[in-house]
Amino acid sequence: MTNELSANAADLCPVGALTHMPYTFTARPWELKTTYSVDVSDGLGANIELNNRATELLRILPIVNEDVNEEWVTDKGRHMYEGLKK
Repeated sequence: MTNELSANAADLCPVGALTHMPYTFTARPWELKTTYSVDVSDGLGANIELNNRATELLRILPIVNEDVNEEWVTDKGRHMYEGLKK
């Protein structure tokens, strides 16, 4: 897909069979600590959920906010944590 919201395709799966490739097989959801934040890479200030284990950020998920981002986050916002590892 070539649009800026293609990373949200895995969120559309009703049973959770689709996962995002960088996060696949790295941790279980119950092992993660959640922190609520705002996406600084997005001009709208989308609400996001940061999931980390110990000191390593493992994934970024959108938070439902009908006024700002509904339930979507841009590809840049979802995958910006990969730049923190390099």
